[in-house]
Amino acid sequence: AGAATSKHGEGERVRDFLRVGSWDWYCENFKEFIDEKEDFFGRAITFFTKNKSLVVKEFIEVSENDLSENENIWRVKAQFYESISDLPNLLECLNWLYQQTKNFDFGYNRVVCNFQLMNYSSALEEAHSLLSTISEGNIAERVRVIWLISNINLFLENEDESYEWAKKAHELTKETPSDGSHAAYLARATRTGHIDEALPESIEYKRIHPVIIDEWMKEVRMPSE
Repeated sequence: AGAATSKHGEGERVRDFLRVGSWDWYCENFKEFIDEKEDFFGRAITFFTKNKSLVVKEFIEVSENDLSENENIWRVKAQFYESISDLPNLLECLNWLYQQTKNFDFGYNRVVCNFQLMNYSSALEEAHSLLSTISEGNIAERVRVIWLISNINLFLENEDESYEWAKKAHELTKETPSDGSHAAYLARATRTGHIDEALPESIEYKRIHPVIIDEWMKEVRMPSE
């Protein structure tokens, strides 16, 4: 059975399409519903992307000429390409979305996407650019990007740089002993040859916050002869 297409009819909204299951009806009315975020994203795209349905690709191809500047169609494309691990096309979507919205998540994810594509130089440049847009008071977002910069430098074999950025994350989160940056900082120091500098500092930090830090760092005393 098909869904009704008349204005205010039974099949007017995406949920009716999903209930009735009329693919042809939805293809014909896709452009009308692309702007209805709640229905469209909440039902159609969740359904399609979870099932990695190539119907989404058909929708994109049919609609992108007329909707090339529509943010929702780019979100649809990003979700679809992510679901099928198509990183080059996902990166194109994330670049467009970040340029249009300056949304942190889009900016962060495009750095990650470049990193996964082994575009390390581009990823590092974009990570620094993204960091410059984040306010000093937004510790959580700054730390996420700082760790990206540290990781990228590690892959570029810039071990000293990688360590210094890990140390920045450790220092920014000192007021939050439970933050994973502290253990990661010590691990990065070990990997990059800076353990002699980081270990005494970490031991001192443990003395200040013994209960929390004890979860990943324990003091062992050897009996004297």
